[in-house]
Amino acid sequence: MKRWILIAALLAGACTRPEPPKPAPDPETVPQEPLRPAVVQDALQRYAPPQEADSTADGTEAVPREQIEALLETLGGGDRRFVRMAQEELAGLGAAALKPLRDMALDPETSSATRLQAATALGTVGLPAAPTLLHLAQKDPDVAVRRQAIYQLGLLDTNSYLPQLGLRLKYELDPENRLWLAWDLAKHGQGSALPVLFDLTRFDDEALRSRAQGVLADLETEHGMPSADLYQAWLAGSEEAWPPIEPSNELMHEFWLQVDQLSGEHFQLRGVDDARYALSQLGTWATPHLAQALEDRDPYVRLHTAQVLERMGPRARAAQSALEANLQDPQIGPTCAAALGALGTTEGCQALAKVLDPSNPLALRSAALRALGDAQKPEFAPQVEKVYQAAPVDSELRLDAALELLRLSPKREPLEFLVGRLPARQGGLIAGPLTQWASARVALLGDSELQTSWNAALATRDPIPSPAADQAWRGVLQQWLGTHADALLTEPKAQ
Repeated sequence: MKRWILIAALLAGACTRPEPPKPAPDPETVPQEPLRPAVVQDALQRYAPPQEADSTADGTEAVPREQIEALLETLGGGDRRFVRMAQEELAGLGAAALKPLRDMALDPETSSATRLQAATALGTVGLPAAPTLLHLAQKDPDVAVRRQAIYQLGLLDTNSYLPQLGLRLKYELDPENRLWLAWDLAKHGQGSALPVLFDLTRFDDEALRSRAQGVLADLETEHGMPSADLYQAWLAGSEEAWPPIEPSNELMHEFWLQVDQLSGEHFQLRGVDDARYALSQLGTWATPHLAQALEDRDPYVRLHTAQVLERMGPRARAAQSALEANLQDPQIGPTCAAALGALGTTEGCQALAKVLDPSNPLALRSAALRALGDAQKPEFAPQVEKVYQAAPVDSELRLDAALELLRLSPKREPLEFLVGRLPARQGGLIAGPLTQWASARVALLGDSELQTSWNAALATRDPIPSPAADQAWRGVLQQWLGTHADALLTEPKAQ
């Protein structure tokens, strides 16, 4: 008996004994996702600027600071004859005056008056002084010093600092400084500065108005069209009206420094937001390089680059193929879909229509629906309607499809479906888009009575957001849309 028990125990042990470990798979035989290239870092090395020297190119040493201080003191005097002599001497010194002028301009102990004279004198040095002038334009606490630095930088006529100047324009508050920033940007092909000039032509100060009008007149002469048309051409990405500039090596380096700010390695919200803004203001010359950044190994660079392309809209058309190629990227696919919608091309919409297939992730399909609505191409309404009809009634996908179908081809069924869900939990998701749609639709129809009624409804909306205010507005919106559905669904009159 004991013998059989022993045999049974041995058999049981053999059955439960763990299998010997399997040999590790050969890395060469296992398919792996290829490592993406380090696009940004490679570009930064390729466009790295040469090290700045303290002496001139021919070996001439910088002049003593004391000599420059004496010349600046003369510049600040009232005798025009001596001022002219000092100006001529500074111009003759050229690059040899750079180091002492830079030291004085950046010295926090230097007075504002001296820094202002140094900024003026730096303009005589030429392009080697540009980095110092840019620093003053961005950082100097004195408005007049910043203004002189901005103006002198504009006179140097270089496109090397467009991202930084565009960002400075975002934060600069002084109207005259904004004028010279917009002047420098616009003359180097950055039409995003035109709205600033338009605003300044309505400014209270007559001299400033006149200068802004003069800058716009020069642009109209250069481009051969009215400034309002010129701005519309900028928004449309017209390279005929706005030929792409030839970027300098310094501009390319700064461009990639801005892209590098999008990286997850030094992620800071302010830095990312500033970089996205600065990059999105650039002209069509930047688009092919942004398309390259979509292939970087850093997922944050890819994601934020796609957001930049979305903000650029039609100016980013050259990146269409790269955006389409990344639609299936789980990390950036929905953002690429949004960017394709902002491009507004038929080919891009065809790519978006394909990803509406149920085999694709829900987030990508929803993004493609919204992008098709943004593209405003009614010929894609049937594909959107197909999703609407097939989606579960209470799903967010059906809500998205109904909203975009309404934008592309207004019909009663999706409108009634959305209006009926305003009081429900989902109503919070659709009240805002429905309000925007109604405002745009009323403006398009051009019916004065309908516009008056809609304005009266909007006047009841509490400007202070709260759950109670949101619920109340949803009730008003539901009633108004239900009452005026017939008028909203009529075809606009031909112009």
